[in-house]
Amino acid sequence: MRERVHETYQSLILINHTGECVDVALPLRNLLPSTQTLLERGLPQLGALCGALEFGPNQSDVYAIFRALLSGWGDRVVGQRPPFASDIGDDHSPFEFSVAFGGRMPELRILAEAQGDPPGLRTNQTEARDLTHELASWYDLSLERFERLSDLFLPTEPQGAFSLWHAVCCYPDAPTAVKIYFNPAVQGRARSPEIVREAMSRLGFRRAWKTIEEIAGHRGFERDVLAFLSLDLNSGPSARLKIYFRHYDVGVDELERSFSAARNHRPGDIRDFCDAIARGRGPFRSKPVGSCFSFLEGDEDSPSRVTLHFPVASYVDNDGLVRERVTSWLPTLGLDPEPYRRVIRAFAHRTLESGAGMQSYVSFRREAAGPRVTVYLSPELYSGPAGHRPSTRPPAPKEAP
Repeated sequence: MRERVHETYQSLILINHTGECVDVALPLRNLLPSTQTLLERGLPQLGALCGALEFGPNQSDVYAIFRALLSGWGDRVVGQRPPFASDIGDDHSPFEFSVAFGGRMPELRILAEAQGDPPGLRTNQTEARDLTHELASWYDLSLERFERLSDLFLPTEPQGAFSLWHAVCCYPDAPTAVKIYFNPAVQGRARSPEIVREAMSRLGFRRAWKTIEEIAGHRGFERDVLAFLSLDLNSGPSARLKIYFRHYDVGVDELERSFSAARNHRPGDIRDFCDAIARGRGPFRSKPVGSCFSFLEGDEDSPSRVTLHFPVASYVDNDGLVRERVTSWLPTLGLDPEPYRRVIRAFAHRTLESGAGMQSYVSFRREAAGPRVTVYLSPELYSGPAGHRPSTRPPAPKEAP
């Protein structure tokens, strides 16, 4: 057995997105004064990833993108605790990184939630809308689909955990790609199915809504929760519409049944993934399993692709176990594990065995060129390694066990 690292914790009271008080246990060392800014914390981590992925001269462009995403708030001091309970990170860090392996070249992604002054649902929404237009002007993006949905997802009185996130995909030798994430619960969780159905209809996927209903199936939208709606901000047939679920208390068989709606799914993929990474077949109760169903132009009835998003940090004692499992699993997919090992060595700012959380999710999908595996990397601005630290994400629906 591995020796678990013990830490001393201090209880803090945070205000979550519903205005409720949440008792959060943070490592005591995190309560020491921090004078570093968000950019000062994030840029070295981003630089380490660029170096491991051999971005070369394009690395300066990636830095510029990160600064743009944090424009107006990146110079704020990290502090002892998050000023706003962002749903991006388990510890409410307002940005995260991820690296995709497989395909023609590696992909480095940055996900961020624009922060208002002071940060809050309404001020963040205003900043995010402005950022959307700025990114569109810089990268010659199409906002036609964004504007078609803005009245649904950017109300004057937003609810839920967030309104609008931005993700940028960077490559060593390819154009930058930008996508946005809307919150289906922004007008209240009960209206999520109605909002997503209307959005799909406006974008030309009216008939595909039936597939989304079937994915929830007998479990219903109370257990298979509509989590995000994402758009690629480019025009043409390659622009995706993506519908994300959070599946509460779900097992492998139920996931296999839901994933069979997508044309890229291969029976047994979910079972093999869970055997390798989760070391179990559920039901998964510590944290909901995520899925993403992707629609392209012409997908009138069913999605082209489905991706599994597994919250691995909630099912291991430490990040060393994640590394061991991913390293062993990649060769079974025909993927070289060395690029992954190189990324983890470069990014790690602590010993992997000291806790779980640096690698928050592992995702998997099949593409025409082969399997695609993505590892999501937390900057750990507020939590640090804490093993099975308590989750401060919004709770599961009351109907879900």
